[in-house]
Amino acid sequence: MGKTKNRKAKKNVIVKKPVRIASSSIHESRAKMNEPKCVRMKEKDQKFVLTVRGVILTVIVLAMMSVILAVLVVTFHNPERIIESKIESIAADYYENYYYEKILNNIPSNKKVGELMEKYAEGGFSDVSLRQLMLFDGRRHADAETELYRYCDPDETYVHFYPEEPFGVTDYRVEYKYACIF
Repeated sequence: MGKTKNRKAKKNVIVKKPVRIASSSIHESRAKMNEPKCVRMKEKDQKFVLTVRGVILTVIVLAMMSVILAVLVVTFHNPERIIESKIESIAADYYENYYYEKILNNIPSNKKVGELMEKYAEGGFSDVSLRQLMLFDGRRHADAETELYRYCDPDETYVHFYPEEPFGVTDYRVEYKYACIF
C-alpha cells in the first residue's frame, strides 16, 4: 500500500507588502479629491447660457440708452426754458423797438432823456402783461402766441422794465413774473 499523505490544500494567498508613498503624492491625491470636477455642459445648455447672457446684455444696453435719451430730452427740449427764452426775446423787442421810442416821443422838448428816465430807474415802468407783449406792433409775434398761451396766463405773466444809465435803447434790465404751468 502506498503511503497516503494528508495534504492540506494550500490556498493561494497573496500577501501584500506595504507600499510606501511619498508624502507629496498624498497631498496631491488629497488636493485632487477636493478639486471641483470640471463638468462639460451639453451643447444645448451652452447655447442657452449664451442666449441668456446676450439678452441680459441687450437689456442693460437698452436701459442705458433710454436713460441717456431721457437726459438729452430734458436738457434740450425743456418747455420752461423755451417759453422763458421766447418771452425774453419778445420783451427785448417790445422795449427796444416800441416802448423806448414811445417814451422818446412823449418827452417834452425842454427835457432830456436822462432826466425823464432817472425817475423810473429805481421803480421801473409799469408792468407789461404777456397779452400786451403779444398785441404790440400789429401782433408781430403771433406765431408764438398759441404756445405761450398754452403754458402761461397772458394776464398774470408780467414784464417789468427798469431803465439804466446812460439810458440808451439797450440800457435796461428786466424782471419777469411768470404765471406759467410747466
